[in-house]
Amino acid sequence: GLTVNWSPPSTGGTSVTGYRVLVAPAGQLYRTPTGGTCGAQQSAAALSCTITGLVPGTKYSVVIQAGSSIGWSFASIPVAGVPR
Repeated sequence: GLTVNWSPPSTGGTSVTGYRVLVAPAGQLYRTPTGGTCGAQQSAAALSCTITGLVPGTKYSVVIQAGSSIGWSFASIPVAGVPR
């Protein structure tokens, strides 16, 4: 699996209510992970989760979105990882 870690964003005064993690094999559409602890919306206190059920040796891109009372942020800059 892949362990994903993030830092709280600067929000301009709006409180973060949670995080959403999205994953995609290289060149494909992002989706909510179905395995591990990243599948459900993460709490505002969460700063990491693990994605399981990925194909070993395949490159994946991961993005994070922060949620607030006004909706979801734009996705973070993608980061890549390869599960073993």
